[in-house]
Amino acid sequence: LLDEMRGRGLEPDVISFNGAIAACEKAGLRDHATQLYAAAIDRGLYARVAEQIDLHDHPATVAVVAVAFAMGEFARKRAPIPSAGFTIVTGRGANSVDNIAVIRPRVVTMLAEEYADLGAVHDKNPGQLFIEAADLAAWASAQSSQ
Repeated sequence: LLDEMRGRGLEPDVISFNGAIAACEKAGLRDHATQLYAAAIDRGLYARVAEQIDLHDHPATVAVVAVAFAMGEFARKRAPIPSAGFTIVTGRGANSVDNIAVIRPRVVTMLAEEYADLGAVHDKNPGQLFIEAADLAAWASAQSSQ
């Protein structure tokens, strides 16, 4: 779809990428979804991996891919492990229907299922998850030795 848009002279925007990323993730194509996420970063549509990732503007399905992408970047040493740890800003659901968080539970579930419970609630803000630098470094080291 994105290639077809380009072929017609249209440059895909964040909405186009969100749709394509979400479709891949829902179809079980995580690797393709993370490749699309990386392409969106290269186009300046999302921020590069740093000490914090803010998921406020991400649909829930894309938020899960964004965290998986960040974890992959740490594991492959394409992004340095933040010395103060890695903060994942999910929000508390204040802008969701009925103020019920959507992103946070999806990311918590994904971290618990795929990353050995590395995500812990940041003690100062219920809208953030936090991974200690030492835990992230140990996980990344174990990934690179596999």
